[in-house]
Amino acid sequence: MLKGLQHPNIVRFYDSWELVSPRGQKVIVMVTELMTSGTLKTYLKRFKKVNIKVLKNWCRQILKGLYFLHSRNPPVIHRDLKCDNIFITGTTGSVKIGDLGLATLKNKSFAKSVIARTSPGLTHHPSFNLRYARVYGARNV
Repeated sequence: MLKGLQHPNIVRFYDSWELVSPRGQKVIVMVTELMTSGTLKTYLKRFKKVNIKVLKNWCRQILKGLYFLHSRNPPVIHRDLKCDNIFITGTTGSVKIGDLGLATLKNKSFAKSVIARTSPGLTHHPSFNLRYARVYGARNV
């Protein structure tokens, strides 16, 4: 699913494979586009204020990325969109949506979260659908 997602506002996915760690644990290795300037969250912590023109431009880029994901056939639903998963590119200052690890394909007329209400790694701000484990129809996507 991830290899086919090529858009200027989506972090590019190249390849993945599974390894066994020295401790005997299975590890999934994912190779993506290098994003050297960090996340939107780290940027906002560092600079506190953002120029309104820059902010509008970033919002437009995020919406373009979401529109691309939602217009696939079947639509791709991110399910974990937050400032930690928006990456800033160092060369242009543009933003890209990344970390599609919880993404799902919309199946038939609905998409249902299959993740438990409290997932490891999502302790601070779980997304709305993870928090309430609701079924979402096309009107909600």
